[in-house]
Amino acid sequence: MYSMYRVLSVGRRALGNVGIGGWVLKRSGCGAGRTLVRGLAAASGSRIGEIVDLAARTKPLKDAIKYLQTTNDQLLIWTNSDVKKHTDAFANGLLASGFSAGDKIAVWMPTGSIEYTVSILGAAKAGITLVTIDPPEDPTSADLGKVRGALETYKPKGLILWSEYGANDPEQDGITGILSSLFPDKPTERSLRSMFTKSTGIKLSVGSKYPSLEYVFHTGQQNIRGTLNFKNLLLYSSETPRSTANGEEDVLICASSGEKLSADALIASAKTLSRDLKLSSNQDEKEGKAVLRTTDVADGTVAKGLVAAMMSESLFISPSYKPVGDISSETAAREDAVVL
Repeated sequence: MYSMYRVLSVGRRALGNVGIGGWVLKRSGCGAGRTLVRGLAAASGSRIGEIVDLAARTKPLKDAIKYLQTTNDQLLIWTNSDVKKHTDAFANGLLASGFSAGDKIAVWMPTGSIEYTVSILGAAKAGITLVTIDPPEDPTSADLGKVRGALETYKPKGLILWSEYGANDPEQDGITGILSSLFPDKPTERSLRSMFTKSTGIKLSVGSKYPSLEYVFHTGQQNIRGTLNFKNLLLYSSETPRSTANGEEDVLICASSGEKLSADALIASAKTLSRDLKLSSNQDEKEGKAVLRTTDVADGTVAKGLVAAMMSESLFISPSYKPVGDISSETAAREDAVVL
């Protein structure tokens, strides 16, 4: 994978073509068992990656995440083994692209999407800090102010864009319009051909406004010269990603509120959430299923709930990647689950 300026957008059917969204409605996996909290307490550092790896090692076929709506308009259930497989691929892709522990990558996508949960766990496994940007109130006419603010304030090395967002540009729609608005001085196709080749690997530049930004990714299907599709970032390998990050480094920063969470703080919050909700490893019980509270704020809610559910061996349920209002309560009633 070449070191260059790349744009990643997460779009319709983005992951289905690479296997990440290919399994529909799996039969329930292993039954109830002891929770992972005790085992994780003895793990060195109790890092996020260890939670994923331990769950996959001890209960590989147990259901872990249930997406009620995906970009394929299908129900999707991942086992612990699936979660490890895809988050490892994201982490390995970042590391192979030139990211290292302590770097930041910003994400602008729906908080209930598959790609968002993969980014949270995968970045943490690689020791990369994830900067989350609130999704737009109107996806078809997105205000890019929050994206620009995050790039200027946190100076990430990479940016991931959701391709179904639009910038209300009458001449360019979807990801093309967003890229043109964010990076008006992005190199033309002609200059790109002269600046970058497989043999030279010369990095591209988007100008002086965002000097730290080297990689931009988009999740759409179209090929945009000088950019990279999300599906091509995923590097599936038998190798488990390793980082030199410790538990005190930030794994998540919420751009709108400035909230910062280290791995230790995130795990501590997840343990408290699990205890308060009495989450159970028996997924036949109400407390064994936990529904994500739908929101337009990309704060630590998803990360805390996801880690709490995995530590408790509960089923994490995402109601929709594009909900209209808060549908978590009605989803919890229908699924006989608690709300995170």
